[in-house]
Amino acid sequence: MAKPTIYTIAREAGVSTATVSKILNNQGKISQDTALRVMEIIKKFNYVPQQRKQHGNSIGVVTFLTADRPLSSPFVSLLLNGICSEAFAHGRDITLVDSARIARFSPEELHCYYTANSLSGLLCLNLSDLDPFCARLRASKLPYLLLANADPSGNSVSSNNYDSVAEMIDYIICMGHKRIAFIGAVLNILESHILRRRAYEDTLLRHAIPLRPEFVIDLPDCERPTVKNALSRLLARPEPPTALFFAGEDLPVLPVLKQLGLRIPEDISVAGMALSPQESGMVPELSSIIQPVEAIGRCGVDLLLDLLAGNTPGPRVLNNLVLYGDTIRKI
Repeated sequence: MAKPTIYTIAREAGVSTATVSKILNNQGKISQDTALRVMEIIKKFNYVPQQRKQHGNSIGVVTFLTADRPLSSPFVSLLLNGICSEAFAHGRDITLVDSARIARFSPEELHCYYTANSLSGLLCLNLSDLDPFCARLRASKLPYLLLANADPSGNSVSSNNYDSVAEMIDYIICMGHKRIAFIGAVLNILESHILRRRAYEDTLLRHAIPLRPEFVIDLPDCERPTVKNALSRLLARPEPPTALFFAGEDLPVLPVLKQLGLRIPEDISVAGMALSPQESGMVPELSSIIQPVEAIGRCGVDLLLDLLAGNTPGPRVLNNLVLYGDTIRKI
């Protein structure tokens, strides 16, 4: 069967080639019914304009949960550094994609978006494999990878969140603590957050320590006032926790505790997620779990290129670094 051309698509859809071109490039005023009909035919024939085939050199990167400000998150910035360094080393460009807009696309619209923007594949940051958008991505048959969140049934790069958090909570318990609080942002849709919380709960149960619901805090965001209010309520309890684990690199737990006048570890022991051993800049050294964030980005690019070569790389899990530090006091 001959390769489809723009004339094939126009003939099947009953429109002009100019109309097909406008739909591919998101130009002009085309009725929604016409656009949908053309996009369905484009997908049916797996049509990619020849010029797009020649120049589809860019990797699309879409960041979720950043409110259109991806570089405001230190975690996402590091991830992008890793993506860029590896992509550029392979002669690939990077295109940042608007998550708010693309999340609404149908499989047919996604296909057109890929072709119109010369994308060779898509890297999705902070997106759950259970998200409806993921289902539409799978239906589009286009190559994509999830980064910093696991996809057990697809292609992804994440880190060993469960094992590393379980190890840290076990250490805190071995230092004599039984009243241990867990604080995180409400990212229950993300596998990474689910695994961290599950590791906390499972480790307590393995040590026969009852789970106290008031010690488990899921916040709606990572803003400082939100964190301050939550910690103020937590520490005002008649029997407050003696140790605290925070499950997100972007949570400002350390500066809030300092603002509240608490000494670490004299008044409360603290451990949590960090971007690097020096990230907190605090003395004593923070007991922390450090994800290989840039390595996740680099690995994501390599796996996507492997996928584009016709292989099926599957999920990849990198190891976190667990540092016990000096912020867990023995009691």
